[in-house]
Amino acid sequence: MKKSNWIVYGVMLAASIVALWLWYALGFYLIDSPTDLVISIVWWAVIAGSIFLVHRVEQSRKECVRTMYIGDQYFFNSETGVKQYVGPEQLVAMMDKTLQELKYDFTKQDAPALDRQPVRLMVRTSDYKDSEWKGEVVLAGDEAKQPFSGKEQLSSIINQVKACS
Repeated sequence: MKKSNWIVYGVMLAASIVALWLWYALGFYLIDSPTDLVISIVWWAVIAGSIFLVHRVEQSRKECVRTMYIGDQYFFNSETGVKQYVGPEQLVAMMDKTLQELKYDFTKQDAPALDRQPVRLMVRTSDYKDSEWKGEVVLAGDEAKQPFSGKEQLSSIINQVKACS
C-alpha cells in the first residue's frame, strides 16, 4: 500500500475525530435525536466506501503499471521503459525480472515510436506475487485474449505467436 493511501486514510480518521469532538463540544450529544445515529452510520459508511474505492483504484493502477507491450526485439513497460531482448526464452525471463523490480511509483517512461517499432502483442498481468503469475496475452489489432497462469504457459503462448508472425 502506498504512503499516499495511508495519508488519505489518516485524514479521514482525523476528520472523524474532529467531527466527534465538535459533536461533544457543541453539546449535540445532549439533544435526543435519532438522526445522530443515522448521520454517524452514514459518515462511517462514507469512510469505509472511500477506503474501498482508494484500494480498488490502487489495484487497477498497479495492473496498468504491470502491462507490457512487446515488439519484435523489445518490450516496453510504463515504469521501466524500453528493454531489448534476443529471443522468446529471454523475453519471459526479462519480463519476470522487470515485474520483480517494479516500485509502482508515479514515474512514467516515454513510449517507443510505434511507426519504427510496432507493438506485436500486449501482456496484461492481473496477479503477480512471488512465483504466481497470471494474466492474459492480447495480439495487436485483435480482440482475442489468451489467458495464462505461470511462466511456462506465457512462454508457450509467446512462442506460438512468434511462430505465426
